[in-house]
Amino acid sequence: MTLCSIFVRLLALTAVASAGYVTSKRPDSRIRDSAAVQATGPRRVVDKSDGASYMRTAQLSKSIVVGVYESLEGDNQVLRVVGSLDSGDSWNRVGAVLSVKKDEYSIGNPHILALPSGRLLCAHRSHRRNKDTSTGYATFGITVHQSDDGGETWKKLADVDSRKRTGVDGIWEPFLRLSPTSNKLQVFWANEMTTDNQDIVYQESSDLGQTWSKPATVAGADYTARDGMPSVVNVAASSRNSQAFAVFESGKGPTFVVDYVKTMKDNDDSQWGGRSRIYTPKNNLQAGAPWVINVGGTLVVSFMTNEDTPEMPNVDGGELKIVTSKDLGKTWSSPVVVGKKGSHWPGIMALNDKEFLVTWSQDGSGMLAQKFATS
Repeated sequence: MTLCSIFVRLLALTAVASAGYVTSKRPDSRIRDSAAVQATGPRRVVDKSDGASYMRTAQLSKSIVVGVYESLEGDNQVLRVVGSLDSGDSWNRVGAVLSVKKDEYSIGNPHILALPSGRLLCAHRSHRRNKDTSTGYATFGITVHQSDDGGETWKKLADVDSRKRTGVDGIWEPFLRLSPTSNKLQVFWANEMTTDNQDIVYQESSDLGQTWSKPATVAGADYTARDGMPSVVNVAASSRNSQAFAVFESGKGPTFVVDYVKTMKDNDDSQWGGRSRIYTPKNNLQAGAPWVINVGGTLVVSFMTNEDTPEMPNVDGGELKIVTSKDLGKTWSSPVVVGKKGSHWPGIMALNDKEFLVTWSQDGSGMLAQKFATS
C-alpha cells in the first residue's frame, strides 16, 4: 500500500474520542528556555480511557505517524493502533494488533517499527496465564505481527522466543529495529533469570522476521542486576561510521538507575562494551523505563523517576524526565520535567533533526502526546 492510500484511509477513520480533542493552551510552563529540550506544541489527548498505556510510535512519512499501545476494553486486553496525519497533533483510531481475554493471556510492551516498504511490524510480550493461580504465568513469549495496510489489519508473523515457566524466568519488553549497519531486523529484550538477575539480549533476522537467531547477550553477562526496558539507536561518529547505543534500566536492591552500553567497533552490532551511567536518581531512589532516540546527532533519553515524589513506591506514577547528550554519551544535561507526578510508561520518537514526539499516560488525562525540540 502506498503512503498516499494510507493517508486517504486514515482520513476516513473515526476519531478516537470526540471531534474536539482536549489540549492545553500552551506548552508546559515547567519547561524553561534554558532547558535541554523545549515544548513546541500543546499536549494532545490520544485516548481518554484509564486503561491506555505504554504507547510507542513509528513514522511512515514526514507527517504520518502510527502508534500502538496497551488498552483494557471490557474483559479483553487489546493492542490498540492509532494514526496521525499531522505529526501527532491529532489522532484517529485505526485498528488493533491483537485482542485477548485478560484472564487467559497477558499481552503488552508493544513496539512498532515501519520498514522501508511501508510494512508495519509490532513486537509484544505474549504470555499465557496459569489457570491454577491468579497472577502466575504458564508460558512466556515474544511475538511479532505485521500489517500491510497502515495498521488496520494484522497477522502473526513469528514467535521470536518462547519458554515454559520453570521459575522466575520471564521474557519482557521487546524493542524492534532495522540495523543501519547490517540491514538485519533485530529485537532486543529483557531476559529474566532470577528475581535479582536480568540481562539485555538480542536476536536477529535476515528474512524480515520470519526466522530468528538464538539470543546473544548485550548487557549483564558479567554483572548481577535487573537490567530491563532496552531501546537502541545509532549515532554517527563520522560521515561513514556509527555506533549503536543500548539504553536500559538497571536495578540492585531498591535502587534503579539508567545505564547504557555501546558497540565496541564502528558499524558492528555484534560486540558490545562495558556499561556507563546516564542517570542516578537522588536519595537512593529509582529511575527507570528509559527510551533513547537520535535527534539530529543529539541523544535524547526519557525516563520515569520517583526521586522528587518519594511517596511513590517505584518509578511508575512518578515524574517523566528527559536528559540529552551532544557528545555521544560522554556528558548529559540536567533533567527536564516533561510529565508531572502520575506519569506512566513514556515513549519518544524523532520527527526530524530538531523535533521529537513524546507519548505517555497521565493520571486523570489519559494517553498524551506532545512535541518537543532540542536546544
